Amino acid sequence: MSDKLQGWVPNPSACERAAAVEGELETYASHLMGSEQKNTFLWEPLLKVKPEWRRGAQGLGSCVAWGTELGATCLMAIQHFSHNVKFEAEAATESIYGGCRVEALNKRSGGWSDGAFGYAAAKWLNVYGVLLRQDYSVETGNEEHNLTRYNKTKEKNWGNYGCGGRFDKGRLDDVAKRMPVEKIVRVKTLESLQAAILNWYPVTIASMAGFGSKKNKDGVIRRSGRWAHLMVILGVCWINGTRYWRIFNSWGVSVSGPDPLVDSKAVRDCSWWATDSDVAWILSSGDCWALADVKGMPKRELDFDSIADAWGPAV
Repeated sequence: MSDKLQGWVPNPSACERAAAVEGELETYASHLMGSEQKNTFLWEPLLKVKPEWRRGAQGLGSCVAWGTELGATCLMAIQHFSHNVKFEAEAATESIYGGCRVEALNKRSGGWSDGAFGYAAAKWLNVYGVLLRQDYSVETGNEEHNLTRYNKTKEKNWGNYGCGGRFDKGRLDDVAKRMPVEKIVRVKTLESLQAAILNWYPVTIASMAGFGSKKNKDGVIRRSGRWAHLMVILGVCWINGTRYWRIFNSWGVSVSGPDPLVDSKAVRDCSWWATDSDVAWILSSGDCWALADVKGMPKRELDFDSIADAWGPAV
C-alpha cells in the first residue's frame, strides 16, 4: 500500500511521558486483569445499532484518526446496550485528525504534511471529545461544520488548522467537549490487552507492522512488510486453544479469504485475526491505548446476546 494510506508518525518520548501521566492498564486498572477465555467481539453492538455499517476508506495519511474513530464509534454502540448513552451516529474522523495534530498538542497549526501519533488522538478524545457524523453548522454558524459525510479535503485542511477549520474560533471544540472519552490508558502487554477487550474497551494500535491481504483457513493474517500505521483491536477469540486478536483497518474492502468465526461480510472485508506474537510486536511500540467511557474503568459484565434479546432492536 502507498504511504498516503498510512500516516503514523512515531513519537516515543511523548508516549512515555503520556504513559507516566495516564498510566499503564495493568497498574491503573489491575482489577480488570484475569485469565478468562471468552470470545469477545466489540463490533457486534455496532452492527446491532447500525446493520448497514460498512468500513470507509481514508483519503489521506489519516489512519490515526480512522482507527481512533472506530474505537470511539464502537464505544458508543456498546454504551447504547449498557444503557449509558443512546447511539446516534458514527464518530467523525475530520475532527479527530485536526484535533490530534493541533489542539491536543497545543499548537497553532499542524502543517500540511500528513500523519500523527496514537496518543495525540486518544488525548483529543479525552481532553475534548467525540464529534459525530452529524450537521453542526446551524449551531456553530459555520457551514464547514456539516460532518454528515466524509470529506478528505476537509480532513486535510483541519489537519493544518485544527478541529473546525481555519475560521472555527474554538466553537466546534466546545461542542466536542460534551462527549469526552473519560479515560485513556496505555496497553503494552498481551495480558492487559486481553483485560481491555474482555471488558469491552477498544484498543488503538500503532506500529510499523504490515500485514498481507489473504487469510488462512481460520481467518488469520500474519505480519509482513512495514506499514507506518494505526489500526484498532476490537476482539479476541480462541481457536483450538490458541488466542487471536481482531484487527480492523481503514482501507475499505481490503482483505479476503475464509473467516469462519465472523458472520458479517462488512467485518470480514476490513479485518482479520492476528497472532499473539504479531500483536505483542505491535504493542512494543508504546503507542497503543485503551479507550474507556467511564472514568476509573469499572469492570463490565456485558453479555451482549442477552442484552440485545432483552431490549430488542435499537431505535
